Order: sequence, then structure tokens, then C-alpha cells
Amino acid sequence: MNHTFYLFKTNEIPKGESGELLGTKFSSINSCEACGVPVKPIEPFFFKKPPKNKVFFVTNDGDMFFLSDYFKELSQFTGFKAIKAIDYTTEKWEGFIYLLPNEYFPKIDIEKSSGVSIKNICQSCKKSGFFDKITFDPIKKIGCPEEKKFFFNSNTNELKSDIYYSYEHYGVSNLNNYKGNVIRYARPYYIISERLMKYFTEKLPEKFFFENFL
Repeated sequence: MNHTFYLFKTNEIPKGESGELLGTKFSSINSCEACGVPVKPIEPFFFKKPPKNKVFFVTNDGDMFFLSDYFKELSQFTGFKAIKAIDYTTEKWEGFIYLLPNEYFPKIDIEKSSGVSIKNICQSCKKSGFFDKITFDPIKKIGCPEEKKFFFNSNTNELKSDIYYSYEHYGVSNLNNYKGNVIRYARPYYIISERLMKYFTEKLPEKFFFENFL
């Protein structure tokens, strides 16, 4: 049975830091020795100075956090666990969670797909170094992501969970502090089911947008 899935993105302006530099621990089982991905965060996930009066926010590192009391219906969805996200400056849990998918979506056929570019791709695992393809808009005078179209070589008919990590990791990984670089991992996108997409649209319609992934 075919299901519809969406690439999950946000219009929220990113603020603050999260993850590696703040001491968040990551599980690196089966990760690439060259670029370090894939990794999964281990509770607690640290962020720094969350915006006030927010039920959702995203950091400059690309991590999304949700206020559990506002998004309490998330428990009806499958394929992930919610881990506590804690303010690094206070070390207190204020109700924010991070959604940790159990599985990764099948990889895209990069030769057939569009809207994605490859820069400094890891030559070892081929999982990190992906970027949104940007086209300059002469009217808006800004760079805008191109519309994406994805193709897959593997069978996607049996995918049943509501949320996955993308196989592709966007950005580049730095495993050492050198030449001004800081230690960080490239990040996968969230890929979500149609019913989870509708839930987020109802809860925060102005904050999220979705690109058809499958």
C-alpha cells in the first residue's frame, strides 16, 4: 500500500544553539568513521536559552523542540520516542521534547531526484554533504529553495511509521576543532506521514510547511 510522506520544515526563524557544543551525548553505533553520521541524541538533549512564550522553536543547529503539554496528542503517532530537552544554562526541564525517530527513510536516487545538491559529500558513507538547491529570485532578490522531486530505488510501500529521519544528512560534519570549525554533525530532515502533517498544520498552521516526499 502506498502512503504519502512529507519533508517537514519550518518557517520559524532559528535562534540559539543546541546539541554537540552544549554537551549533548550521541549514540554512534554504525556511524561513519570519516564524517560521524548517522548519530542519534541521547537524553537529555541540551539547548541554550529557549525563546520565551514559545510552544515550538528551532535552533541555528537545525534541531526542533516541542512543548510536550501543547503537543500532548503526539502520543497517538508511531515510529519515534520523545526525549527530554533541557536548557543548558539552568539544567532544568521546562517541558520541551525532541522527537527521535526509530528508523531512517530509504535513500533517494540522487541521479533522478531534483531540488537537492551535493557539496563536500562524505566519500566514505555518501550520507552527509547534502544541501537544498537554491535559485536566485530576481523579483524577491533572495535565494529560494527549488521545488524538490524525489525518486527511490528501494521499495517504500511497506513504510508504516508516522515519522522518519531522512537517509540523507544536510550540511557537513566536522569531527575536529580546526581552522575555525566547530565539532558538529550534519543533520537529517524529518519525513512525516500525511496524518502527522495534518496534525501539525492544525496545531501551528503558520509555523510549518511541507514538501511532498513520496
